[in-house]
Amino acid sequence: MYHSHYGEVHQYTLATAFDLSTASYDSVKTIVLKDQGTFVGADSIRFSADGTKLYALDSGSDTIYQYSTVLTTASLDLSTGSVFEVTPTSDIQVTLINPAASGTSSGATLLLDGGGVANGYDLDLLSFDQSFSVSGQETQANDVAFKGDGTKMFVLGINGDDVNEYTLSTAWDISTASFVDSFSVATQTGTSPYSIFFKPDGTKFYVMSNTNDRIYQYSMSTAWDISTSSYDNKSHPTDNTNPRHLWFKPDGTVVYYTDEVADLVYGETLTTAWDISTAGTYQSFLDYSGTIGNSAAGVAFNDDGTKVFVIDSASNEIYYWDLSTAWDLTSSTLNTNITIPSISGPQGITFGDSGKKMYLANQGNSIYQYTTGEDVPYTITYPSTIQFSGGTAPTAPAVGDTDVLTFNTTDGGTTYNAALAIDGAS
Repeated sequence: MYHSHYGEVHQYTLATAFDLSTASYDSVKTIVLKDQGTFVGADSIRFSADGTKLYALDSGSDTIYQYSTVLTTASLDLSTGSVFEVTPTSDIQVTLINPAASGTSSGATLLLDGGGVANGYDLDLLSFDQSFSVSGQETQANDVAFKGDGTKMFVLGINGDDVNEYTLSTAWDISTASFVDSFSVATQTGTSPYSIFFKPDGTKFYVMSNTNDRIYQYSMSTAWDISTSSYDNKSHPTDNTNPRHLWFKPDGTVVYYTDEVADLVYGETLTTAWDISTAGTYQSFLDYSGTIGNSAAGVAFNDDGTKVFVIDSASNEIYYWDLSTAWDLTSSTLNTNITIPSISGPQGITFGDSGKKMYLANQGNSIYQYTTGEDVPYTITYPSTIQFSGGTAPTAPAVGDTDVLTFNTTDGGTTYNAALAIDGAS
């Protein structure tokens, strides 16, 4: 049975086939149809004849989504050993095979590692973590960017007119940042460098100048080392009087930027990827005049280009739109807006750690870190032959933890007595 409001499929057993009066709830449900990066809720569901596929219709996007209902099995072969370690890479069912004959005790110890998938870019989870002062280098930080693995942070300021590099001893944790070096962009950008974006391989970066209404391109001879930077003698005029912040499509073929006066996010194509001098053809634009108005600042996308986020610096809010066609601003639908806590006048925005973290600069002397996601553990199930003490199977271990479980049978595997011996071993 499908509950569209919660996006849940609930499982029931009918004692008499096709007789609904004999139905009983199995206490089994799945929420794969909700908040999985596809759609919020289906209008109807159908199963394949063999029950191995589930199809869900979303009329909002005129799309049918297909899911597998067959779990990967992790089989513990008791004929080969008694201690096993399993690290799931998807939802799994744990089973035991080849026990000793009935009348002989046969058992196993399972080290079950916590695995899961990141649930990121979720503004419903938005919460303030901490701030980090960059006052030793910059008193008007306007934008922030990170190396893809979260071990380097770069801060752009309009006081020093430079890019400041920091190393993070713990990835994505700005409290562990330490200053390394800086690189001035003042010769090109003048006194108002507003935004910075790095090519994913760390060999190039781009700076938006509000003074010159241009995007400037730079290279680093050593990837992610700001001290090896040089200007490429390449730039692109935005043809707008108040450009603010920029973002790139991951393949470097489209550059996006906000404009404070035009109330638009522009998307311009580059005929040569990552060569800003080849930009100039509007691919699409997003009109936010009915929501933000003349105070739009930072812009950012999620990893697959199906969400776009824009900062309203006046109201301290973040808005986001869903894109039914990835990276195409014309396919946008406003989803929600949320007030950002613990900050005033936010400007630059970026996300990290698969969208589980968000970082902001606000033309002050600090960078702000927020939580916007979490790791969702994979589902672990067990056949009915495995009976846990207390009658309920333990939940899956948290991502990064390891649970220790024990199993024993004396009837040749007809039933197993099981227990959670250690919850969350490190």
